[in-house]
Amino acid sequence: MLVIPPDVALPLNPDWVVLGLVCHVLAALFFLSSLGRGRPRHRLRQIFESGPTTLEVLRDAIHAKARGQTGAVFLLLGTGFLLASSWVQWEPPFSLSLWGGGGLAGLAVCLQLLLESHVTRAMRNAVKDHLQKHSFSFEDQIALTREIGDLFGVISSQEDTLEGYVRKVRDSLGIKIPPSRLFNR
Repeated sequence: MLVIPPDVALPLNPDWVVLGLVCHVLAALFFLSSLGRGRPRHRLRQIFESGPTTLEVLRDAIHAKARGQTGAVFLLLGTGFLLASSWVQWEPPFSLSLWGGGGLAGLAVCLQLLLESHVTRAMRNAVKDHLQKHSFSFEDQIALTREIGDLFGVISSQEDTLEGYVRKVRDSLGIKIPPSRLFNR
């Protein structure tokens, strides 16, 4: 364990302090944007059993989870920069706080842009997993069925009947045996 005598002042490198503070601000922004949302599995149960008839609830929950995880990464990175401010005595030939802060802000923007593809992939995996394990009457909730079809890239044409479109959606999900309305399976 490192023990520092009370009369010894540690010189802080202001560049590292600024980078640490920038990371903490970015972490706070990601955390704030993730508040007020629920867990994806709980949301799936709500959607398919008794709740809303849209996948937006699930999308919001997955966005919140991803933003919270990104915020945690920035929080840890910022803490590392703050610790480095007292331990690393390196003087860069350029303004590390200016370029590093801009780079971190650019990284946050890139992560925000990449977040949508991650959320879509996570939604596909969660919906597919849930529907393969639990029965769902696609015919009774056609609006939700269309939203699921859109999520999986199922194309609807004018010639499609309801049964034909539902069959396409089931095929895209890998559900081979349709539920029987007669025996309520």
